[in-house]
Amino acid sequence: MMRAALVATGIKELRALFPTALACTVAIVAAGMMEQSGFIVVALLGFGLGSIVIGAHSVGHEFTHRTLGTLLSQPLGRRRIYLVKLGVLAALLGALALAAAQALAGRDQLRSPSTGDVLLLVGLCGLFMAPALTMLCRSSIAGIVFTIALPGLTLVGAELVGVATFGPENAVAIDRFREILFWRVMLSLWAVCAVASWWMFARLEAIDGRGAEVNALGWLRGAGRTVPATLQRRHPIWCLVTKELHIHQMSFLLAGLFLLGIFAIAAIDTFEPARVAEVVMPLTIVYSGSLAFLLGSMASAEERQFGTVQSQLMLPLPARIQWVVKAGVAMTLSLGLGMGLPLLIMAVTSLELVIRVWPTTISVLVLTSISLYVSSLSGSGIRALVVAIPAAIGAGIVVRFTAGILIAAALRWVPSIGRRGLLPVSAVVELSALSVAVAGLAVLLLCFAHVNHRSTEASVTRVRGQVGWIAALIAFELSLLLLVLGVR
Repeated sequence: MMRAALVATGIKELRALFPTALACTVAIVAAGMMEQSGFIVVALLGFGLGSIVIGAHSVGHEFTHRTLGTLLSQPLGRRRIYLVKLGVLAALLGALALAAAQALAGRDQLRSPSTGDVLLLVGLCGLFMAPALTMLCRSSIAGIVFTIALPGLTLVGAELVGVATFGPENAVAIDRFREILFWRVMLSLWAVCAVASWWMFARLEAIDGRGAEVNALGWLRGAGRTVPATLQRRHPIWCLVTKELHIHQMSFLLAGLFLLGIFAIAAIDTFEPARVAEVVMPLTIVYSGSLAFLLGSMASAEERQFGTVQSQLMLPLPARIQWVVKAGVAMTLSLGLGMGLPLLIMAVTSLELVIRVWPTTISVLVLTSISLYVSSLSGSGIRALVVAIPAAIGAGIVVRFTAGILIAAALRWVPSIGRRGLLPVSAVVELSALSVAVAGLAVLLLCFAHVNHRSTEASVTRVRGQVGWIAALIAFELSLLLLVLGVR
């Protein structure tokens, strides 16, 4: 009887985590098969974000699906249940790490730290830190955000302590001290999180509802003051904007943690500017990508999880206006916080962020659009985030393969191109063509997301048709780009 109950619990965990792990594994392996070095970064991001999301989802899916009460009422000891969860999570993270190691084999993009160190760091963060922080915050999204932030802040803190201890001129001693202190602190955090997870799960309670809300916007307005209840007239558009900002509070928290890390790095920059680029660029790339995924995933799915989609559609305001506000706020925050904030930091500080503005802008817009489309088909923000990461990686791989097929066909069947090769074009023409292509894809994704957002069910037929139209548009745009950028 006990064995059957444990097996059933393990199967339930596999059903919750295996689809995400499988999607991330396939995306990582496919990205590792690509020859371009940029796909190695994609594989690393997929492994890092995927491991942390799976770790947070191992406990967070009980909060999301409101099955925690049913789980805790099972005739099993809580520690046995947690051991089953931990075992399933460890097996999936191990498979993900093996896929990432295979994808990175023979690549020299990682010099310091080594590939093994990165895999160990991310794997243990997903195994111990993400579940503990998820239980502490009772939110998968909060657990993901804090798990991403803590290693970065620890690394910056170790660098600051090393510079203050040995002086800015002793680079070798600082590097050695930073590495030793960082790993010791991370080992301590993993141990604390492992014990805390065991302790918190044994005392976990199934509390109905979401608990007390963290009203960050209310803090800015001085919500702590006692204000008499009076009727106020507000513009409906402004009310919608404030509602959307409330949904994206975790994005503001992520931006605040990024600012905290940047200010600490700026202190290092006053001592030794040459060392800053080693930390700033990876931190900025992870921040911008994570923020784009987070903003898009929360926009539509969170309202569906709250059960407010139908009531919003009954407001005396056209649904298309509401959607324009929703998508506009997500895109504006994605560009403003993901691109504008690093550029503003670069302008007001001495930090030199080597940011390619246009490629980064395109990446942020595309990732936000894909995440928003996935969000319109999901019942919760964490589910949308779980699907959006491998979906974006898979979309990039499909686009790369499609472009290769079209270029090969053009070189084979068009003699003039075959003889001359792809001819260079001006930067203005290239930027204009890419702008039109990205704008067309983003508009189509947002239009389809609007249709899905208004519906209570994700029709398989409708989704299949939308995917077909998206694939057709991508192929058409790639063909036009080949003609515009390859032929004079």
